[in-house]
Amino acid sequence: MGLTINQPLAKGAGPPYSWTGPTDIDAHLGQDNLPTAVQASNGTLWLAWQTFRFNNARPDIIYRTLTNNVWGSIGRITSLNYNTSPALAQLRNGTIMLFWSQRQTVAFNIYYERFVIDQSGVGSWSSSVHLTTTSFNDTSPAATVGVDGTLWLFWQRSNQSCTITCSQTKEIYYKTLKSGSWSSESKTTGSASDTNWNWLPTVATAKDGRLWLAWSKGGQSAGSSLTSSIIYYKTYNGTVWSAETQVTFPALNVNSDQHASILQDRNGTIWLFWSRTSLTIPMFIIYGKFDVHNGQTLSSATETQMTNEASGIDSQQPWAVQGTSVGDKTIHLFYSSDRTNNDYDIWSLASPSISPVHDVGIISATPSINVMYAGGLPGKQTSNITISVTVVNYGDFSETVRTIVAVSNLTSISLGSQTQIINIAGSVTLYFPWNTTSAKPARYNLSVSALETTSSETTGNLGDNTVSVKNSIWLLPWGDVDQDGSVTLGDVSVFFFDYGFGPAATPCGTSHCKYFYFEDINNSGAVDIIDVGIAARNYGTFT
Repeated sequence: MGLTINQPLAKGAGPPYSWTGPTDIDAHLGQDNLPTAVQASNGTLWLAWQTFRFNNARPDIIYRTLTNNVWGSIGRITSLNYNTSPALAQLRNGTIMLFWSQRQTVAFNIYYERFVIDQSGVGSWSSSVHLTTTSFNDTSPAATVGVDGTLWLFWQRSNQSCTITCSQTKEIYYKTLKSGSWSSESKTTGSASDTNWNWLPTVATAKDGRLWLAWSKGGQSAGSSLTSSIIYYKTYNGTVWSAETQVTFPALNVNSDQHASILQDRNGTIWLFWSRTSLTIPMFIIYGKFDVHNGQTLSSATETQMTNEASGIDSQQPWAVQGTSVGDKTIHLFYSSDRTNNDYDIWSLASPSISPVHDVGIISATPSINVMYAGGLPGKQTSNITISVTVVNYGDFSETVRTIVAVSNLTSISLGSQTQIINIAGSVTLYFPWNTTSAKPARYNLSVSALETTSSETTGNLGDNTVSVKNSIWLLPWGDVDQDGSVTLGDVSVFFFDYGFGPAATPCGTSHCKYFYFEDINNSGAVDIIDVGIAARNYGTFT
C-alpha cells in the first residue's frame, strides 16, 4: 500500500520558509543511508538509497517513486557484492540513470543501470554497466544533465599508499556522457599546493547553464592544512571552471561539514544543504543556506539549522530536490536519521509550495541550415535561413513574451522580434527568416532573448531567457569547392580543370565528364567562364 504525502499549503515563492516534517519515508529495520533523488520530466520523483535490510554485513541499492503524492513500493537494484552511495539523473530522452559504487573484490568502482520505457509504455532496468576500472576506490558518485543534454558524472577517488605509515588522498574525478559515448576521466580538484582531501561531491545544473560543483575539503589527510571538513564550490560556464570558493564556515578543528547537496528551485533561488558534526561530540545536524541573486552571495548567506533532535540523534547526508509535478512544487529535503529506535531510516522535510512564480525559458534556437553559400546558389540552394525558436512557460501565470533574434559577425544583424502569449505549461515556436543575399561570407553567432513584457522574473529565473550560440551559421564564399570556408588555389584549380563540363546523363567510365554541382554558380548547366571568374575573384577569401 502506498504512502500518501500531504502537501503543504501554497504561499509566496520567496524564502525563507517554514519547513514541515520530518516524515519517515520508509520505516524498516536495517540501516538506510545516503539518499539521492531526481524529479523526472513526467512528474514522477525518484528516490534511491543504500540499505542493510537484506544483509547486515553489506548494503544494497533500493529505490522508490513518488507519483501524484503517493509513494510506490520498494524496488531493488542490487543483490550481490558491496553496494553503496547511489546517484540519480535523467537524460533528455527520459532515461533514468542510476549510478552507485560497488566492490566486487578489493576496490570500489562505479556502476550504473538505465531505466527505459519501451514503445508500449512498460519500463524496465537494463543490466548493470561497469563504468570505472581502477585499483583505487571510486565512491560517492553525483550526476547532473547539462542544458545541452550532456550528462556529467563526478565521484571521489581514494588512494592509499603505505611505507612505514599509511597515507590517503581523496580527489574528485568526472566523466561525461554525450551522444551515447563516455569521455575519458579527468580530475577536477587538487593541485600541488593543495594537500587536503577533496571528497563527497555534489553537482547541479542551474537555469543559466552553469554547473555547480560542491564538495568537502579537508579531513584527516597526511599533511592536511585542515582537520575540519569545509564545503567549497566552483562553477563551470561551458568553457572554464571558476575558482574554488569557500561556502560554509564551521569552527575550525571543532566542527566538520560533509555531504553537501545543491539545487536551484522554481523561483531561481540557489540552495545548499549539508550535515555538520562536532569533532568532540559525534552527532550530525543538517544546515542550509540560500541565495536569491543566482548564487552571487551564497558564500556570505546566513546558515540555518534545519534539524533539531535530542542529543546523540544523527541527521545526516541530506539530498534536496525540487518537485515540479502538477500537485507537488515543494522542495523535498531527504536525509538519514536514527531519530527512532536507533535505526537509521530515510526522512524528509518539505518546504511550502514554491509557487506562484514567473518563469519562461528558451529550450531551443535552431537554424534551418548551419552551412550554406552566402546568398545560396541559383537554382540549387535557397538564399534564406529560418531560425526557429521555442519558448516554454514553466511558471504559474499566463505570460506575454517578446522574443528577439539577431545574428552577428563583426556587426549585428537584427532578424526582428515577435510577441506571443504563452499559457501556463505551454510553449510556442516562432520562426525568424534571414535572407543572406547581401550577407558576407563569414561565421555568424546566433543570439536570442525572450522577456516577459507584463511581469518580471527573479534574477535566477532569467538564466534561460537568453541563448547565444557561437559560430551557429557558416556562410561559405562562392568558389569554395571543398567547403572549408576559404577559396584557395586548390579550389580555383578545380574550376579550370572542370571548365566546359556539365552533368553527365550516364556514367563516363574512367574519363572525367562531371562537375560538382556547386561549381555551376550561375546555374547555366556547365562550368563556364562566369563560374571561373567568380571563383578567381573570390580567391583569397577566408571565413
